[in-house]
Amino acid sequence: MSDGILYFDQEKVELTIFSRGNTGKVIWKKNEKDESIDFEEITQRLSETEELILIGESKMNLEFRRWLLAHNRRIARKLIATLPGRSLTSELIDAYRTKYFESGSTH
Repeated sequence: MSDGILYFDQEKVELTIFSRGNTGKVIWKKNEKDESIDFEEITQRLSETEELILIGESKMNLEFRRWLLAHNRRIARKLIATLPGRSLTSELIDAYRTKYFESGSTH
């Protein structure tokens, strides 16, 4: 299994997945016509994760959490933290990974 950080910003959604010492990244861009994001497609990818952190603009975080509760409670139960943030650097990713996902940590 793997853990993940899902980051929402103004133009895209970025999923960073940690699995057995490896890190992978998936990026979804907003639909240019209506600025929407395909939450269903993102949620399908989240089925691989065991635990998940949601980071980003609070409006987008709230919108996604509400969508999860209405459409996929199994994934919603994987959320261990929802954090505000305007950017996600590699240093922040490492810090969140250590704090929330490394063995022996407590949430």
